Amino acid sequence: METTSELSKLYLSEALIQLMKTKDFAKITNKNITDRAGLSHITIYRHFDTKEEILSYYLARMFKQWKEDWQEGENMAYQFFTFFQRHQEIIGLLYRAGKQYLLIDQLLASYDYGREDSNAVAYSKVTVAYFIFGWCDEWYKRGMVETPAEMAKLCQLR
Repeated sequence: METTSELSKLYLSEALIQLMKTKDFAKITNKNITDRAGLSHITIYRHFDTKEEILSYYLARMFKQWKEDWQEGENMAYQFFTFFQRHQEIIGLLYRAGKQYLLIDQLLASYDYGREDSNAVAYSKVTVAYFIFGWCDEWYKRGMVETPAEMAKLCQLR
């Protein structure tokens, strides 16, 4: 069961995503978000400093669900391409807003990247995250014509 605070964050993040479907990200105000969420204007300031933080929260929930749905032994690339395809609409909104870089932050978080990692571990995690993002980025820009299975076969990442 989610707390009132978590529900408020969820409502704010979903409101921002809904607004991004019809309005330019730069023109969306905090008042637009709280009005759409049906919350008081002060609520947004209790939980987030920026709209990017709201997007990061939304993406973190998406990635958490992805990790929970992870199929052990399944090709990692296939699973991520499937995730990318499943969330194509949200990812399109990120690209339109110029915020696709937030996906890299979530990829790193999904690998438990942290400043306390040794250099070798940190560089390895960053390399994998940017590798996966680079493939998905190019796939998105080319219209996502190939299936996730075809993309996984192309990069042969396991």
